[in-house]
Amino acid sequence: FWEIWGLSPRDAVHISVLESIVLPEDKDVRSTPETRKSGTATPNVEYRIRRPDTGEIRWLSRHIEFAHDDSGNPVKMFGIMQDNTAQKEAQVRQETLMYELEHRIKNILAMVDAARNDFKARLAALGNAHDILTRTRWKAASMAEVLQASMAPLPAAQLFIDGPVIQLPPNMALSMALAVHELGTNAVKYGALSVPEGRVDVSWQLHPTADGPDP
Repeated sequence: FWEIWGLSPRDAVHISVLESIVLPEDKDVRSTPETRKSGTATPNVEYRIRRPDTGEIRWLSRHIEFAHDDSGNPVKMFGIMQDNTAQKEAQVRQETLMYELEHRIKNILAMVDAARNDFKARLAALGNAHDILTRTRWKAASMAEVLQASMAPLPAAQLFIDGPVIQLPPNMALSMALAVHELGTNAVKYGALSVPEGRVDVSWQLHPTADGPDP
């Protein structure tokens, strides 16, 4: 008992000496003369003390019971005192680890969600191009239609598309859809579409060659 409280061995000690060792922040959990006299002191409590011999902060737990006379009045209080600092420190470490684990799991799930959303968006871009090609029985797709379908999720008020009619072969239409989707996503995250005043212009022209007009 004396070792737990950081006191030199003695025959007895006034309870005020022990109370003075308990940290002020934990004084409300201690028993009082009134609760000891009435036998209503809380049976199990934990509090911190500052050892008078080392100045070290320690956690103590105590369990008390009352012996009663024939009339039911409390006549003696006895119990067990333990130093449970090691358990408290282990609990704090466990809570810290649990918090860190939860934080890391949330980050991992956020990354998974982001990857899933990116994958779904790419599938949607391909799906839109497929729809356009399906209408032409996979012969060709209008470049303007592919661009408009791929840019549909982007803020329309900030997009400007202009150019002559060009029919793209299926493979080129699918590649164009994915490329425009990636570029549009980057513009939303880091480029012109990341600010309200931003603007994206997409235009193309036909340049004649000896064999005819080339895009």
